[in-house]
Amino acid sequence: MAKKMRKKNEDKFLKNIIIGFCVATAVLILAVILYGVFSNELKYDDFEQVGNYQLITTMDDASYAVYLYS
Repeated sequence: MAKKMRKKNEDKFLKNIIIGFCVATAVLILAVILYGVFSNELKYDDFEQVGNYQLITTMDDASYAVYLYS
């Protein structure tokens, strides 16, 4: 009788571990997806590209960034 009870408790413990692992994995995947959807990260293509220095003077006075490279 004691062995049956111990076996049931071990089965429940293993079942709870597996369920916990699945829930944690699902939450992690959901968090990554939501971060990608609601992320306000700017990408290179989000900016207006200016190839000529003279075009800079015709731009709005709104906020802008100047990225210089060689």
